[in-house]
Amino acid sequence: MSRRLALALMVLGAATWAAEPAPPAAPVSSRRALVRFHTACASCHAGECSGRLSFFSGKGGAKHHIRRYAPTADDLVVKELFTLLATMKRTCRVELPADTAAQARWTGEQLREWFNPDANAWFIPLGELGPARVTVTLQPGAGAEAARAQVLDEELETLAEAPLAGKAVTLRFDQPQKGRCFLLVRLAPTLTSLTVAQ
Repeated sequence: MSRRLALALMVLGAATWAAEPAPPAAPVSSRRALVRFHTACASCHAGECSGRLSFFSGKGGAKHHIRRYAPTADDLVVKELFTLLATMKRTCRVELPADTAAQARWTGEQLREWFNPDANAWFIPLGELGPARVTVTLQPGAGAEAARAQVLDEELETLAEAPLAGKAVTLRFDQPQKGRCFLLVRLAPTLTSLTVAQ
C-alpha cells in the first residue's frame, strides 16, 4: 500500500469516527427501579464503580440474577436495574428520577413510595443539604426491632448510622458542603414519619 493511499484511508476513518454521534446518556430510571437498586443491589454492586470489580454476565444472565433478588419486578424495572448498574459503573453516584422532590417533613404515606417490599428496605432522597449540621429524625412503625438506618451521600459513603430498635431515632451529622443525601433503612416493614432539619 502506498504512503498516499494509507494517509487517505486514515483521514477517511477519522472523519467517519468523528461523524458518529456520541452514545446517548443513560435515562434516569424510575422511582421503583431506583429504590430496588439501592436496597437490594448497591450493597454488592457498588464495588463495580469505575470498574473496580466486575460481575458482568450479559443481559441474559443479569435478568435471572435480578429476578432472584427482585422477584416481583416487572420486565421494565429489570431493564432499568441493568441500566442503573451500567450508570453506576460509569458515574459512581446516585441517579434520581427528574420528578424527585425533596422535603423537610414526610408522612408514612409519602414514604411508602420509597419502599422495596422484596428487601423490606427503604431508600429515601433527603435532598441537597449543607453546609450545615443536619438532623434526621425517623419514626418506625411496628416490627422494626432489628431495623437500622444509614444516611449516605451521593457517592454512597456513610455519613451517619444508628439502629432503630423499634423506636424513634435521631441521626446528626456535619455536611461541610452542599450535596445530595439519602436515607437507607433496612428491616423496617413500616415507617410513619421523617423530618430533616439543618
